[in-house]
Amino acid sequence: MVAGLLLGLLALPALAQPRMSIAQLKSLLGSPALTLVDVRAPRDWRESDRIIPGARRLNPGERWVLELPHDRLIVFYCA
Repeated sequence: MVAGLLLGLLALPALAQPRMSIAQLKSLLGSPALTLVDVRAPRDWRESDRIIPGARRLNPGERWVLELPHDRLIVFYCA
């Protein structure tokens, strides 16, 4: 299901294009140097069957930025 979710990232409007290619993200999946954060709204996340393995789900309405590691690449996604 990762491929379907990642391909969905390409459908974003021109002004919101991802700053990382699908190939780049795929090459980093599972790396301890990556923190992957799913920032979908709680309802959208619960109702979805598309979750990238290893991603942390954090509510965009909460203050959690200081909890993230500062020595890793952090990738936020919403699909």
